[in-house]
Formats: sequence, C-alpha cells, structure tokens
Amino acid sequence: MGYMKRDVNLLLLVLLAAVIIAFAFYSSYTETTFTNLSSNYESKIDELTDVSTTLQVEKMKLNQTTAQLQVKQSREQTLSEQYDVLRQENEQLETDKSQLQTELADTKSTLASEKQKLAVKESELAETQDDLDAAKASINALKDEKEDICDYLDGLGLSHDDC
Repeated sequence: MGYMKRDVNLLLLVLLAAVIIAFAFYSSYTETTFTNLSSNYESKIDELTDVSTTLQVEKMKLNQTTAQLQVKQSREQTLSEQYDVLRQENEQLETDKSQLQTELADTKSTLASEKQKLAVKESELAETQDDLDAAKASINALKDEKEDICDYLDGLGLSHDDC
C-alpha cells in the first residue's frame, strides 16, 4: 500500500502540476485576450470619438445649411410677394396704358373731326367775308350811283324823297 500511496501522491503532485500549468496557460491566455480586448476597446473608443467629432461637425454644417435654407426660403417668399405686387401693378399700368391709348385715339379722332369742321367754318367764313366785301362794294357802288342820280335830278331841278 505504501507503493500506492506514493503513486497517489505522485499522481496528486502531477495533477497539481498540471493544474498549475493549466492555470498558468489560462492566466496567460486571459491576459493576452484581455490585452487584445483592451486594445480593441481603446481602438473602438478612438474611432467612436472620431465619428462623434465628425458627427458634430456634420451636424453644425447641417444646422448652417438649414439656416441658409430658411433664409433662402424667406427671401424667396419676400421676392415672390414683391413679384406679385409688381405684376399686379404692371397689369394695372398696362390696363391704364390701354385705356389712355384708346382715349388718345378718340381724342385724336375728335381733334381731326373738329379741325375739319374748323376748316369748313373758316372756308364758310372766308366765303361770307368775300360775300360781305362784295355786298359792301355793291352798296358803295349803289350809293355812288344814287348820288349821281340825285345830282342829275338836282341838275334837272327835280327832287326825290331819298335824295
């Protein structure tokens, strides 16, 4: 039995050595794994930090773009309203222009008609003036003839009521 005790002790010693060696390998393995995990973790943290920084920069750019878009939309709205006002004014001015052109054409037509009437009246006036001048000349001639007749009658010793 002594032999067996010694074999059991030796076996226990071998088992203890195997457990110690296994524990050493396990410790080494876990340390390596932990180191790798820690390194990967730090790498991922750095990447996340970079991504977070990039995200913040892009978020700022997006906010700026959004602000610019809002300003652009506001300007566009203002310009659209101004355009509508100007378009309405232009339409009103075009309507007024059309009415004024119609009135001008009517006025020109009336003016031409009145000028024509004036020319006719001036022509009639000239004819009447000529007729008046002819009548005055005729009256003067008849007065002269009357005086000659009155003188002739006086010379004959006759008289007349008109003389």
